[in-house]
Amino acid sequence: MKRHFRWIVMVLLSMAAPSVAESQTRVELEGIISSISEQSFEMFDGLVRIDPRQARFDSDEPDISKWQDLRVGTLVEIDAVVTESTTLRAIEVEVSNEAVPESEIGGVIERLEGSRFEITGLSIETTSSTVTVGDFILAVGQRVEANVVVADGRLIAQSLELEEEE
Repeated sequence: MKRHFRWIVMVLLSMAAPSVAESQTRVELEGIISSISEQSFEMFDGLVRIDPRQARFDSDEPDISKWQDLRVGTLVEIDAVVTESTTLRAIEVEVSNEAVPESEIGGVIERLEGSRFEITGLSIETTSSTVTVGDFILAVGQRVEANVVVADGRLIAQSLELEEEE
């Protein structure tokens, strides 16, 4: 069986990053770029817009040397901050190879209602098939990581686990 590798772009938020205030909400995402423009790219079938224009970019790959070299279908991992608009601002972009693509959203639960919760305004649904890694009950203020899929324009959690505090 032939293994197919996809590019992964890792967008990392570091303590030394310029203009990142302690009060800004941080979010972590991993997914495939669904569209790209001159000023941003989108993930999760257009549900999330990322502004990478001020991000630091580091790549060992000769054909991807800046964020403008990214293409639709590229798997990206992002730590970003929330802006006042609906766009997330990336801080650093790093490119590497990854064999198995995953779609993840991580951050603090801001709202919880029935089978849905929100991380940075992104609504994520749980189902009877959602697997919880570890013994915990979702609560507002918890930092979680959700492996998600997009179905009918909705983010559905396949699995959930608690993240360690930074």
